[in-house]
Amino acid sequence: MLGELAAEVLRAGCEVKFRAFGSSMIPSIWPGDLLVAEPADSSFPEPGEVALILTDRGLLAHRVVARGEDGLARSIVTRGDALAECDAVFPASAVLGVVVSRNGRRLRPATSARGFYAVVNRIVGRAPIRWFRLKTRAIRLRALRQASGLGAVR
Repeated sequence: MLGELAAEVLRAGCEVKFRAFGSSMIPSIWPGDLLVAEPADSSFPEPGEVALILTDRGLLAHRVVARGEDGLARSIVTRGDALAECDAVFPASAVLGVVVSRNGRRLRPATSARGFYAVVNRIVGRAPIRWFRLKTRAIRLRALRQASGLGAVR
């Protein structure tokens, strides 16, 4: 339901702000981060950008790893930064927009999984550090929800 509402807003040409839930994009996007997505319009997400996709399970914000064009049919392949395997191939019609900022800061496309980001992913992806960061994020998210009157996260 929320995904369909976001889809309508993005298709109308407006940006959407939402909180991230889930850990598939760590370390680029953490649970509780405030994301801003702009409509895809005529541009098609480039590899390295984070695409917002409407799936049968709701909204999905994952990094584009490949895109294909077969005549008029365009498609993309995405993967979460913390995941080992790619998602299914999504048609261009499923792409709602591109995530452009995280917590008020511009989200830059990842050019490759080598170098600095690969090292950060290995360090932050280690179980004890990842567990600690997720716990601190969960505490902050709970406090944010209680302060806004939405109740506690379970």
